[in-house]
Amino acid sequence: MASNIHDTKAGIFVAKKAFATCPSLKGFCADAGYRNTFEREVSEQLGLTIQISKKIQDISWHILPKRWIVERTFAWLGWSRRLAKDFEQTNLSAENFVKLGYISQILKFIK
Repeated sequence: MASNIHDTKAGIFVAKKAFATCPSLKGFCADAGYRNTFEREVSEQLGLTIQISKKIQDISWHILPKRWIVERTFAWLGWSRRLAKDFEQTNLSAENFVKLGYISQILKFIK
């Protein structure tokens, strides 16, 4: 995909691929930047719903349930030295090192 296509326009391609890979998907979560174009295209082309996260209005700190899961997951994977930088040449190789990172974390928790 070309790098000059904005995420909100290219998001439908990723959503289609995700839905083709996992047809049991019932919807997607996205931030406010994906409102309108992406939301409409996913609804029209895939018949799925999108849950758009709301902007936090007050200044106090809040745990956002879905966002916390994603951020925590990336932080745990970041502990794997191999995943700290983008070394991999292929997606398959990168996917396997993510799996090894998870296995490593699970083994650390079992000790």
